[in-house]
Order: sequence, then structure tokens, then C-alpha cells
Amino acid sequence: MKRFTSETQPEDGPARPDLRAEGSSLGENDAAFAAADISRPPEPKQPLGRLAKKLGCFVSDSTDAFFPNGLITKDDAAFWGELNEKAAGLLRLLDGSGSEEPLTANTQLMTHINYDWSAAYGLLIPPIGEGNALSAEALAAQAEGAGIKYGLDTQALSKMVADEVWFRVFPLAAGKPVKNGEDGRVEELYPREKRTSLGVGENEVVDFKNLNWLQCVHKGDVICNIFPPTEPEDGCDIGGNVIKGHEGRMPRPPRGKNIGESEDGSKLIADADGQLAFVGSVFKINPVVLIDGDIDSSVGNLDVVGSINIKGNILEGFVVKATGDIHVFGSVIGADLEAGGDVKINGGINGCTKGTVTVGGNLTTKFIESTTLNVGGSITAESIISSTVTCSDKITVLLGKGVIIGSTITSFKGIEAKIIGNEHNLLTKMIVGSDPKLTKEQTELKSEVLSLTKNVDEMAKNIRYLEQMKNPDQAQQQLLSKIRLDFTVTNMNLVKKSGRLAALEEALTGDGYQIVASQIYPPLAVTMGTITEHFLDESRMSRIYKADGDICRGAK
Repeated sequence: MKRFTSETQPEDGPARPDLRAEGSSLGENDAAFAAADISRPPEPKQPLGRLAKKLGCFVSDSTDAFFPNGLITKDDAAFWGELNEKAAGLLRLLDGSGSEEPLTANTQLMTHINYDWSAAYGLLIPPIGEGNALSAEALAAQAEGAGIKYGLDTQALSKMVADEVWFRVFPLAAGKPVKNGEDGRVEELYPREKRTSLGVGENEVVDFKNLNWLQCVHKGDVICNIFPPTEPEDGCDIGGNVIKGHEGRMPRPPRGKNIGESEDGSKLIADADGQLAFVGSVFKINPVVLIDGDIDSSVGNLDVVGSINIKGNILEGFVVKATGDIHVFGSVIGADLEAGGDVKINGGINGCTKGTVTVGGNLTTKFIESTTLNVGGSITAESIISSTVTCSDKITVLLGKGVIIGSTITSFKGIEAKIIGNEHNLLTKMIVGSDPKLTKEQTELKSEVLSLTKNVDEMAKNIRYLEQMKNPDQAQQQLLSKIRLDFTVTNMNLVKKSGRLAALEEALTGDGYQIVASQIYPPLAVTMGTITEHFLDESRMSRIYKADGDICRGAK
């Protein structure tokens, strides 16, 4: 290793005359530089630069020569001051050595610790004179003695020592940064404001009736995801002191009416079907949509999850759908209506020969005219005129005029009215004991029962065959056990479906249900089961029913 003394010359040029040589003068030295055909480098102003030059390391006085990035922070400036103070002391010792013994100093590690003890920097001063070149381990011990207990970069220190990089500031140690916990957050899966958007119909023509302004959700739908705060990670300064991280804050879920939380608290979930709205600072679900007026171009078509209350009328050409109930305070005029629950119409229904009404539950209305109607429950009305009606329960037309005229009526559990038909001989058709949905179920069950019967018979044959085998191996015994289990399950399913099929066939015979009216005008065609009877004469206080395989008419 190269030894540095007060006489060491720079390595980047020819040897320079000793400025302290006896008898030399400034002029003589100038002449010497001129004779050597070199330019005299400027004398560094800062003590650290002068010390580096004196020890022959480099002659620049720029802080960039010592600090790779220049003086950036206040800590850099403070370290720069400390280094110059140390260098000034060494220069005094070197300059004052004179006749005394030459200055001897081991490798020195200058350290500076940031004000917050988050990092430390080092600078190596080479050994001077007969001083020892200390190992990286010895210098690391010096750093620890200076208070650096954590994060010492021994690799960087070893490399600086091995490469003999002097008078160059380098990162010596770094603490572990504290990582505060991040605040929890809420991810909203639905917009807070649902804006109107025009639908596009056939041939890409804009449909101004579909405004799409409702935001529908179903029970169980996830409204928001809730992310809890992250755990903090403690840090440590280079002095070995633990720095505690701050915990993040829990978010405040925007939970309003009909919205609950999942068991683990990670989600907001809809507790009911309805329309999602953001009111105040929370989401809430309204099970019932209130329209304070008519369903017209200002409202557009509605497709609602939940129920609807309409204060006015539903006008021609519009469509209203709801998974729940629909209550119309006015009338339905040439519109399409579909409800999963009950429908109540204070006025009436005039389909204008094109409107359709589909009701999952019961229907109550004043009149039904020129409409196609399909009701899963019962129907209560004052009149049914020129309409096609299918009802899975009973039709009652006893209020007001109580008339059924010129219509085709299918009612599973019977029909009761004041008057059927009128004096103008309009044909009225009535089908009792029939339900399209039950008929479809009956057809499907017949096919399923036939298939299950074949499977049961085939499995029974396989069971008998395997049971008759002598000395069956393990695979055959396992197969027998499996087929026996499958046979039991399949046979149970067959019994269940056969029972349901028998109940449907009995219900769909038409027996037990009847047509009752105070006045019947011909012509009237009545179908019960597979039998149809035409009544061509007027009758009063009549009851039409099925007995002994025939359709009979008796007294009410």
C-alpha cells in the first residue's frame, strides 16, 4: 500500500519542486514549472482540498470531488464543515512537523450521522507517514464506536478500503425506514349518480323510451369492497433504536338502509332487491320506486328490481317491469306490464289490442279490455271484454257490472261472474281446470319418469347379475355396492316425480272446478279437461261443472 507523507506529489503529472526546499523562492518555483512545461494548478482554498493535494490524492477544490452529488442537504454541508475542520488540524500538524519527527497516522474513517439518525456517511483519509493501513473490520469497529449500531454497510466499506478510495464521501450506514400502515379504503362498485342514457333499439335506432336511469340491485349483490388498513412495519435508526410505525385508520363504510356487511366485514351487501341510490354520505336501497305522475317520455321505460308505485297512468307504447309488485293509481293504456308479484290497478287495463300484461302474483283491477293477460295468481275485476286471459288460480268478476264478454278465458281453478256474454251473440270461450305451466310441467315429468324407470330397471338387472356371481373379485364387489347405492337414489327420485305427476294429472282433469254466473248469454264454449261443450241458450243462476266425465249445467 502506498504511504502518504507531506512530500507526496500528485500522481497525474511530473514531480513538482518542493516548495519548502531551502533557498527556493516563489520565482524559482515559477521558473521550475515553466521549465517542466506544465501549468501550475490552482491552490485549493478549502483545508480538505489542501490536505488531499498535500497527500497527493487530487488537487481539485470542488465539493463534487469529495461529494459525488455535490452539497445537497444541510447534513452534507455539516459533514463538509467537519471534514474541513479535521483537515485543518492535520494540515497544522503536517506544516508544523519541521525538524520534528514526520507525522504518523493510521487510516482514518471520518463519519457523519444525519440529524435524525436515519443514515451515516463516511470518508477515508489514507495512512500518513509510517501509519498503519487499517482493515475494513477495524474501521467498522470505529464506526460502531461512533454510535452506529445498525445498518452498517460493511461491503461498501470493504470495497472503499480495498480500492483505496480516499477523500470520497460514501454511504456508510442506513437505518430501516418505518412503514406506516395505510388507511383502509372503500371500493365502490356502483356509481354514486346514475345518469340517464339512451338505449339503442333495432337497426341501431336510438330508443328515446329507454332512459336507463334506475340502478337496480338484487339481494346478495356486493355494493362495496372494504379494504382494512395495512399493518405498520417498525423501522430502526442506525443507533439501533426501534421506530414504531403508525397504524392506519379503518374506513367508514357508506352503509345505509337495506345494506348489510359480510361476516368478515370485507363487503357491503344488498339486504333487499331494489334501486340503489347514494343519499347524503351512504348507499341505500329503495325496495319501492315511486313515480309521481305518468309513465311517459319524461320517465321512459322502467325495469325495476323491487316494486313500483305509479301515481298516474302508463301510456301507450311504454314498458314497465318489476320483480316485485306494481301499483298503478291510474290506468294502463296500450302498454306492456310485467310484475313478479301482485299488480293493483285502480283504473283499468286497455291493451288497445297490442298491450300485454304478465303478473306473477294476483291481479286486481277495475276493467280488462282488448288485452292479452297472463296471471300466476288470481284475478279480481269488474269486467273482462275482448281479451285473452290465462289464470293459474281463480277469476272473480263480481264487482260493478261483473261482465265477461267476447273473451277467451283459461282459469285453472274456476270462474265466477255476474254476467257471461251479452245480447249481441259474441262468442265467449272458457277453459277450466287447465294451466299452461302445469301442463308443461306434466309433459316434462312424463319424459323424466319414463327415463328414470328405464334406469331403475337396468340397474335392477345388473344387481341381480352380480349377486348371482360365484366368488366375485374385489372390483366386482365394489361395482355391486355402487350400483346398489345408485339404484336407491334413482328409485327415490322416481317415486317423488311419479307422485308429482299423478297429482298433476288429477288436478288437470278439470274435476272439482266450475263456472258460476247469474246470467249467461250464448254462445258459450266450455272446455274441462279433454271435453268441450257448447251452450247455445240463455240461462240464469247457472253453475257449469264436470261430473261423470261430462260437462253439466245446473242451478247456482
